[in-house]
Amino acid sequence: MVCYAKSHEAGLNIGIAQAIWAINPFFVALMERFGYGVGLKTFQILGVAAMIACAVCISLSELFKSKDTSSVVEVKLTEITTSVHVAVLSSFYMPISCCFFAFIVKYADKNLRLSPYDFTSSYWFIMSLIVQISAVIYFVNNEGFFEW
Repeated sequence: MVCYAKSHEAGLNIGIAQAIWAINPFFVALMERFGYGVGLKTFQILGVAAMIACAVCISLSELFKSKDTSSVVEVKLTEITTSVHVAVLSSFYMPISCCFFAFIVKYADKNLRLSPYDFTSSYWFIMSLIVQISAVIYFVNNEGFFEW
């Protein structure tokens, strides 16, 4: 939520943030490689690369379209208050947090002997509650930012 708001504040195409989110499998693979020594086979590397390339192409497809504005719905901002680098850096929050989550689940499974399903369900319930509360607080404090 914050990533979308920061992208809108900076006037940044949201596809760029979504393209950054697409590198999440790569982050997880790197963390497992360095944290647990899990190797990747060639077909797995090619699969992750293809998945990232497809997600980037889909996310950024709006940049490569023709400028036909007959079916475009615009959201106007009242003012640009955030620099682009802040919006891009806030886009890295989701891949990094998911990467650490995967690391925590693997630790809970291997070292603590907890059920990965139960641990994941509990963790995401708590995280979704925290994120929803923070999003409500953010949008209550920034009311009237978007003109719909």
